[in-house]
Amino acid sequence: MKSDTDMTTDSGETATDPATAHLKHDIEQTRADMSGTIAALETRLSPSEVRDKVGVELQHVEDRIRVVVGEQLAEAKTLVQASWCKPRTSYVAK
Repeated sequence: MKSDTDMTTDSGETATDPATAHLKHDIEQTRADMSGTIAALETRLSPSEVRDKVGVELQHVEDRIRVVVGEQLAEAKTLVQASWCKPRTSYVAK
């Protein structure tokens, strides 16, 4: 079925008005853009890419935990050593 905007030329081809041609062009451009976006998402969400990113983040977390635990252990060691070095006072019950 022909639309109101389609016209048949003398050679039998269908010509469309400029507005329809512009819409068709915009649709094709949108499809191409969406295809590119989908391809980029597929790449970013591929199992190997996700595994690599998670691995990097996990390494950062592990490194930070090591630093914090090291700091806490050093502080605890200092406190224990300080308590051992204090003179002891004996309390004698009367």
